Amino acid sequence: MDKCGWKVPPGFSTEMDWFELYAVSPEGKVLARYPYSP
Repeated sequence: MDKCGWKVPPGFSTEMDWFELYAVSPEGKVLARYPYSP
């Protein structure tokens, strides 16, 4: 599923009309979370 060319990573939930973008460090820590709604 593409949203404006944005590739959805495997396992990413697309069941909702909104999603959040995450900035994740190499260690797997979530550095920032960006609520996004088209």
